[in-house]
Amino acid sequence: MVAVIAMAFSMTSCVTDAALTAVSDGTSISAANFSYVGNVQAQAETSVVLYLFGGANLEQQVMDELRTKANLKDGQCLTNIRVTTEEQYVLCGVIIKKIVRGSADIVQFK
Repeated sequence: MVAVIAMAFSMTSCVTDAALTAVSDGTSISAANFSYVGNVQAQAETSVVLYLFGGANLEQQVMDELRTKANLKDGQCLTNIRVTTEEQYVLCGVIIKKIVRGSADIVQFK
């Protein structure tokens, strides 16, 4: 039984898993009430060992970095917020590298 499990693990390779998360704040935007200001991007990554050691709330770190980089003024907000998560499995999943990327548009309300 141990030999079969060892053989199964030795025949596996590194795997990448990606997910996309949409974030909504409920704000209604129409063409007549805003102007486009710019775009901001952020990234955070970590390595996790056996889902026990390492790891962090990377999504929150990315959102905080987007807000900081945007340096929003009165009447501005982030919209079209996109957060993607990528996981790379190394050594048959013993080490998992997690990368979270985010981007958002900055708009100015009239």
